[in-house]
Amino acid sequence: MAIDAALESAGDYLDSLTVDLGDPVEKFTQSFRLSGRLFRLEPQLSLVLLNSEAAAFSAAGGLAPRSRRDIESASAQGRSLATSAAAF
Repeated sequence: MAIDAALESAGDYLDSLTVDLGDPVEKFTQSFRLSGRLFRLEPQLSLVLLNSEAAAFSAAGGLAPRSRRDIESASAQGRSLATSAAAF
């Protein structure tokens, strides 16, 4: 499905921009900020994501699993962004 490929592409892109960050809180916040600016950096990818909003929320790949990964890593290090990653 195109939305899955677009989400995975966006996630890979954001991961590539935060790969040198060791702090999971910093990784999460940097990815969060950059995802808000994604429309400027990758306009065609952003169009796919915006036009498929409902599918994006139920996709198994892409941004949500990466956010959960960073939140759980932060929590394991005692740096909590939320009480539980399950809340996301």
